[in-house]
Amino acid sequence: MALWKSKDVFENQKCCIVFKTNIRSASKNFNKLEQMLSILSHTFKIIGLSETWHSHFKDTITDCTLPGFNYISQLTKYSAGGVGLFIANSLNYRIREDLNSASDEEYSIVYFICTY
Repeated sequence: MALWKSKDVFENQKCCIVFKTNIRSASKNFNKLEQMLSILSHTFKIIGLSETWHSHFKDTITDCTLPGFNYISQLTKYSAGGVGLFIANSLNYRIREDLNSASDEEYSIVYFICTY
């Protein structure tokens, strides 16, 4: 059986499984994300979103809340683009602003996760 299909991987406390999806507008498709997470029935520690379409011109980030998570994002200057991360409240992390990127072609968030 493939490792990613093994239930043991999901139950291993030393294993952190990250979920990432291209959401194509977090405001429009956030309910679909919640449905997908419900179907997967796994408590991910990190959930990554691309194409959030959150911009400096729209106040839509408040639409994106998941219980037990902090949300950080890199906004876009346009109607497309942008990235976001949900990081479990149980994780200690630090955003590295000096390594983040927000240009006309790409967006990225760099962070460090520390577990104790």
